[in-house]
Order: sequence, then C-alpha cells, then structure tokens
Amino acid sequence: MQFDRELPFSPVCRLDALDPFPPLPTELILVILELACMDGGQTARTLCLVSKHFYVLAKPLLFCSIAVCGVDQIEAFSHRLEQDPLAPATVRHLFISERMPYNRAKGSRFPFRKMPEGMSLRIIQAVAPFLETLCYLPFNDYCDITCLAGVSFPRSRELAITTYPPPCNFDYPPPTVPIPLLERLHVRAPYPSHYLQHLSQLYPRLTHLKVSGFEDGGDCLIHELRRLWGIPSTESSEHLALGLPPLRRIVLQHAPLRWDINFDDFDGFDVRDAKFWRDLARIKEVAELAESEVAVGLSVEEPADVGVKQLKLDWLSRLDGGQGCWGVRRSVD
Repeated sequence: MQFDRELPFSPVCRLDALDPFPPLPTELILVILELACMDGGQTARTLCLVSKHFYVLAKPLLFCSIAVCGVDQIEAFSHRLEQDPLAPATVRHLFISERMPYNRAKGSRFPFRKMPEGMSLRIIQAVAPFLETLCYLPFNDYCDITCLAGVSFPRSRELAITTYPPPCNFDYPPPTVPIPLLERLHVRAPYPSHYLQHLSQLYPRLTHLKVSGFEDGGDCLIHELRRLWGIPSTESSEHLALGLPPLRRIVLQHAPLRWDINFDDFDGFDVRDAKFWRDLARIKEVAELAESEVAVGLSVEEPADVGVKQLKLDWLSRLDGGQGCWGVRRSVD
C-alpha cells in the first residue's frame, strides 16, 4: 500500500509526536504506522491509548481501514461520521456487513435489532469518493446492492458485494456509473447476471472477476464464457450481453446443493428435485469448462457457503498484501 499524503497529519504530529522514535525519516515512520493499521481499525485504536504522542500519530489512521458488522457497529460508525465532517475523507478501506459473523454459541446470524433503513447506504455514499476497497454485505433482498447503482467510486480498485434476488414487485436498475480504476470484482449472488452487464464499459481496467454463490442466474455467465472462448454451448435461449473485458483471472464458485428448499409440488411434480438436478448439471458444466485448454485463467472452487467471517478475512488478507478470495480458500465459518 502506498502512503497517502492526503491524510490530515498535523504539524504537531511531525514535530512532537515523532520524538520517541529512532532517527528515521518522518515519511518512513508514517508509512510504517499506516501499514500497521491495515487491520480494520484495531491497531489504530490501540495505539491511540498508548500515549499522547501515539494518539496524535494514530488518530488520522483510525478510519483508514474500518470494519463494522451488525446494527450496533454500523449505527455507531454512522453517528461518528455525522459528528466529524473530516472523518469520511480519511476512510480508504471499508468492510460493512449488516449481518454479524456466525456465533456457534448463540447459533444465529441475525441481529437483535432491525437495521435503520438506508444507514449503510448513507455511510457508503459519504466515504465513496475516498474508498480504495469496499466489501458490502447487506442483510437481505430489501438492501440489494443495486441501490448503489448511482454511487460513484472514483478511486476504488477492489469491490466485493453480496446481492440477493430482488423482490418480484421491484425493478432494480443495473449499475450505470463507471468505476474507472476497478481491477478486482467479487460478486456473491444467486442471480449475478443483473450486476454483470456491460462490464467492459463500466470497469475498463478490470482484470480479476469472481462470481460465487450462483444458482440459475449463473447460466448467463457460463454461456458468455463459452462464447468468449469459442466453446459450443448447449443453451439456445437468449442471454444478456455481459460484455466481458479481457480478464487475467476468473473464479467461479457455485452455491452448495440443497434439498431443504421450500417449494410447492405442482401436479405431483417435486420442484426441489428439478432444481437439484439443474444445479448438479450446472456444477458439472462449470468443472468441465475449467478443464478446457482454451479457458485461460479460469479456476473453479468447490460449492460452499461462505460467511461474514471468511469474507472479512479475505478483505484483511488483501490489505495485508495477500491473495484474499483469489487464493486457496479454507473456510472458517
């Protein structure tokens, strides 16, 4: 990570607060501190409690990378941004999940209080002009990521999002605002095609694409990849024009097979059986596609449920210079 000189370090910071440090260049010390604080804010908060010298150094880094999970943390962070008008400009990396990480002792992923409507969106809108990385996990379909369709992210390089099937009585627009610097996009959705339209126009620098948790909505992407690589497709129906840019890496991960979905039977026909076999056939098709010699850069992960804790670890790994979701995954949820 390069040191961002736009962060508001004061003259007091450069003179008094650096006294306890060895005789090193000021900018080198600040770079070391910034790299140490790339952990979602925990190290910066700890340094602020060490002494008044460290407080002056660490305070501008409190929100450089910040992770908030659940109603309480999101509400507190939103209030902090409202109270300090300078705070949004210091946020560079944001992980925001409206669901708490799974707690085995409590056995629930759901918050005890309802998320105030639009609060996550207001946070993202406030910090979007300054963000370099964003991972956003809305709670349910009423907080669909397409509500961010008109938000501008002029500096963002990496984006990870979770989407849910929108309610049938809503018509969510696809993203329309380009993200000119975006290089890596991870879409986690049962029906991802809505968010993958016109990729080359919206994200001209995109080199890495991961699509995980997809089900029936992944057929469009599979068809587009076959067309891109000149592989004959058995699908004859019309598809959306995704417009994939030249990609160095594509990672696909199907949703796990399920038998426990609540479907009604129609005239003695079990819809669950039909969906299971469709999903199984799609998983096999993706695996065969990855084995093709012309499918350059494509890798396939085993179907799995990936929770908040793993996605946060992936985000932190990228901040630390690791591979994150682009490497070999070991689920911790």
